[in-house]
Amino acid sequence: MKLNIRGEKINVTKSMKSYIEEKISKLDKYFENPEEINCNILVRVRGLEQIIEVTALTKRFTLRAEESHEDFYAAV
Repeated sequence: MKLNIRGEKINVTKSMKSYIEEKISKLDKYFENPEEINCNILVRVRGLEQIIEVTALTKRFTLRAEESHEDFYAAV
């Protein structure tokens, strides 16, 4: 899966990126050709909340999920 990780109003550190990559890589087993899938991850902050948006673009459909929590790692 090709990951595009970016932050809005927050700097995404190497440890944050590696944690996101570790969690998102678990989805590979559900796709026939995971190397052909583009996945956009947006990390943003609203007040005290960390918001994670994940959009996976496949040839047939688009998967989208959003979660927010005060703790970044809990949101992922």
